[in-house]
Amino acid sequence: MEKDILEELMPFVSERLGRVFQRSEDYKQTIEKENEIYEQLREGLTIPQENQLTEYFMAVKVTEGIGEKLAYKQGIKDVISICASAICKEDKGKK
Repeated sequence: MEKDILEELMPFVSERLGRVFQRSEDYKQTIEKENEIYEQLREGLTIPQENQLTEYFMAVKVTEGIGEKLAYKQGIKDVISICASAICKEDKGKK
């Protein structure tokens, strides 16, 4: 079974989004704040608690990543649908 065209494009999209994130000062500041809070939380934990907290945040990040990917793919599908609809309407107006 062939891969969906969007699945084929996702590695390129992910790479491009990574560059967009790296250029965003807001994103960088938010990541810094996130890291500060995480380190403060971590300081008072035992090793097992720290490991559990790290596992939790990793699971949250994976879930967020999947949600972002799904939202991005749906957005692309919606844009394609809107463009196709506009082309069909334009073609009907020419007849």
